Amino acid sequence: MLLLLEIPADSTILDGWSATLSLTDYGRVARHAITIPPRPGAEVLVSELPVFVVWRNILPAFTVISCRPFHQAPYNKGGNMSSAKNPGRFAGLLYVLTSIVGFFAMMYVPTKLIVHGNAAATANNIAASETLFRLGIAGELIGYAGFIFVALALYDLLKGVNRRHASLMVLLIVVSVPIAFLNELNSMAALVLVRGADFLSIFDKPQREALAMLFLNLHFYGFVVAEIFSGLWLLPLALLVYRSRFLPRFLGVWLALAGFAWVVLSLTGVLSLQYYDKVFTFTQPAVFGELAFMFWLLIKGAKPPALDPTASSSAAA
Repeated sequence: MLLLLEIPADSTILDGWSATLSLTDYGRVARHAITIPPRPGAEVLVSELPVFVVWRNILPAFTVISCRPFHQAPYNKGGNMSSAKNPGRFAGLLYVLTSIVGFFAMMYVPTKLIVHGNAAATANNIAASETLFRLGIAGELIGYAGFIFVALALYDLLKGVNRRHASLMVLLIVVSVPIAFLNELNSMAALVLVRGADFLSIFDKPQREALAMLFLNLHFYGFVVAEIFSGLWLLPLALLVYRSRFLPRFLGVWLALAGFAWVVLSLTGVLSLQYYDKVFTFTQPAVFGELAFMFWLLIKGAKPPALDPTASSSAAA
């Protein structure tokens, strides 16, 4: 394997290192001599400027490229937007992807298939678009499972602010996942009733359609129960963002409003379902705080500053 190195004028290469001198006249052309101690497996060619050095073995060549560590190399300057260099952007990407899946499963699919107050029309829609209905179930499972990784990414981003609050945020998300997974059994039961398996022949079609609508309503109530955790986890997140100093404080305030909005919406669904739609519309400006936060992370990114030992101990408290 060959490695070709171009040596600029006024440069000297030593065995295992390279030291580059400043050029005072970039237009000067002169012959430049190179002295390299013998190295087994290497061959050096010297010519008119620029000088090219050909190494037969690529592994020894890596020790000659520069005396600087790789993290100080010129090609790393300007910032690397990878997950290691910008954990905020990585968390934002996961957040947006899982939200897209969740929107498809929890908003798009129900509006296409479910007709409120009409069990027969809903059953016919599900039977005619069974694949879409199944994709909705799969989307909810994938979305909630993926949100665990969103929580871990946000924990990695904000644990330096306060580790206890970051852990509480993750805990509240993890608690909601089993509720959401069990809730999908209601959708699967509705699908079985619509398909009309042989063991359901004791029920006539209107009865099966009514039972299917019952399970879809139970699925909605399960979603309402999970909504309270959708709000509770935002409260420690809002506090972390507000205190972080590397994220805008207005996002922390907006996230806190979104958290309270989800809790109010969940309690409304339990206590006064007839007002649920009105409260949902009224709370939308607050809920948009979560959208603002995820897109801020995706577009702007966030990188927590390095903590000294004293700051780390205070963050853990």
